[in-house]
Amino acid sequence: MKRIIFLIVMTLFAVVPSAFAVDVYTDEAEFLKHIYANYYLEDFSGYEIGIPIDGSQTSVHYGPVNGYTWNASAANGLYSLHSALSISFPWDPLVITFTGQSVTAVGGVFGSTNFDGGIISQNVTVTLNDGTSVTLNGSGFRGFTSLVPITSLTIDGIDSPDENYPSVDHFYVGIVPPSPPSPPSPKNDFNNDGKTDILWRNTSTGQNAVWNMDGVTWLSSVALRTSSDTNWKIVGTGGFNADGKTDILWRNTSTGQNLVWYMNGISRTSFAYLLTVSDQAWTIVGTGDFNADGKTDVLWRNTTTGQIQLWYMDGVTRTSYVYLPRVTDLSWIIAGTGDFNNDGKPDILWRNTTTGRNMVWYMDGVTKTSSAYVTTNTDQAWTIVGTGDFNLDGKTDILWRNTSTGRNMVWYMDGVTRTSYAYALSIADQAWKIVGK
Repeated sequence: MKRIIFLIVMTLFAVVPSAFAVDVYTDEAEFLKHIYANYYLEDFSGYEIGIPIDGSQTSVHYGPVNGYTWNASAANGLYSLHSALSISFPWDPLVITFTGQSVTAVGGVFGSTNFDGGIISQNVTVTLNDGTSVTLNGSGFRGFTSLVPITSLTIDGIDSPDENYPSVDHFYVGIVPPSPPSPPSPKNDFNNDGKTDILWRNTSTGQNAVWNMDGVTWLSSVALRTSSDTNWKIVGTGGFNADGKTDILWRNTSTGQNLVWYMNGISRTSFAYLLTVSDQAWTIVGTGDFNADGKTDVLWRNTTTGQIQLWYMDGVTRTSYVYLPRVTDLSWIIAGTGDFNNDGKPDILWRNTTTGRNMVWYMDGVTKTSSAYVTTNTDQAWTIVGTGDFNLDGKTDILWRNTSTGRNMVWYMDGVTRTSYAYALSIADQAWKIVGK
């Protein structure tokens, strides 16, 4: 007897949580809000597969469309009337496996039909490879989005006592769009209050201190462990052991040794050495996660050749390195790093020590995608000593120190546009340097 497939779409507005990091949607429109637009939709209408699915074929291949390919199979044969995909033998599971690019979103109208193709009030179960399972009675839409690849989907009516031919129509295959980058943790946040603090080192005594800040307002000062050997310079900060706390990066300008202090707030819990670089022309000029692996990398500049090199790091272990475009004009110095265009990637801030011009390299990893100038500051007594989000607007601001007067100032930034500025406390003693940019 000729089978006619007819499926009814149920309109339910809900997201059903799953124990397997999968979200289950009962409404098609809601499902579509959560998947990338470049999906594959198969409505089983008017397609040609070479050999008609008339009950004798046990498998069929679909795609590629937009990079997606998948296979449908049933042990005792597939059946279709150009309106839905079903099976030839009741209770035979219909299995779909995904063979092309990674799939993290699937959906469709799943139904339970009798031999004649009519909807029947029997259960049909849809199960993903990770164990996520939903059961429908009759027919309805279900969509699935997952944090991990979905490799297969099984539609099964085996638990029904009557003849039950599981079917699928209006079938989506796609991916969940990547999440927007998480806001970076505040730079140099030593007291874990979500605000950027200021790290100081006294180049005469070896004392180290942190100013706990609320924007440009000084809240308190706390002393860190003293390091009396002034050959050791603080050259950066970052999360080197992935504990969510700000660690301190040092370089010895005599021996070329490099060291990280692992910190718990202002307490040094331990330390570890990086590779030694004895050539003092190589200076550490910044830190940041340049390859988006969640680990702090180290940026170097050669003050003789102008070469720029990035160390990819796994904690204090250098896993590899790569060169960036060389800047031979040594009046241009790297003054800091920060995300100036809010794309979740660290950019590079430059200052020209002759002209007072300032510039940002917009970066995609180690690739310079473009550059833009910041407001010029011709007074060379003003030096850029750090970056951070001082007004909590999600944008990187610039911290300055005047090496003549001891004044300290923050430029509030919107990208490369200075929107305003504010002064912090002055420290006239020039032995005290703001460090850890």
